[in-house]
Amino acid sequence: MHRYRDPRELLAEVRSVLRQNVRQRQPRLQPVMDLLYEGRHYRSVVLYLQAAGNSIAIAFRGVGEMAADCITKGDDCDAELQAVLGSTGAASGLPEGGERVIVPVSVGQSVLGAIKVLAEEDHTLSVGDQLLIREIAREIALFLTGKGKYILRKLAGYQGPERRPQELSQAA
Repeated sequence: MHRYRDPRELLAEVRSVLRQNVRQRQPRLQPVMDLLYEGRHYRSVVLYLQAAGNSIAIAFRGVGEMAADCITKGDDCDAELQAVLGSTGAASGLPEGGERVIVPVSVGQSVLGAIKVLAEEDHTLSVGDQLLIREIAREIALFLTGKGKYILRKLAGYQGPERRPQELSQAA
């Protein structure tokens, strides 16, 4: 039997991870995905960021093949993901339940990336889960436009699918 962490407690820990001193140069985004995965027991969580016209799986936990496939296929990896990444930040309505959700990581009208979450088999994502994911996406966006700007600058030099997720996660 899984113990699901309280969303408020989980969000507070995510904020703590993202607000750590930048000089430590510890990965920030992978621990956030780890917290989300372990705290809510999803099948997989993936954080995609946009760089050089590609969506890059920068941090993931769970079904890792999904993230690796997206890097190799570029813009064709997931039509739903690309629709979210191509939208404005305002177009982030949440569906009524379901086994997966994609939430944009955005600031104003600028979409920096997206979080894709798959529920465990035979489960659906509650509205509470979806709101938690939306709040975490907001926190990541604030981090990426503040202390985490170095990650976006590093990804701006992304040259294509020959770089693997492990290499890219060094920046996260």
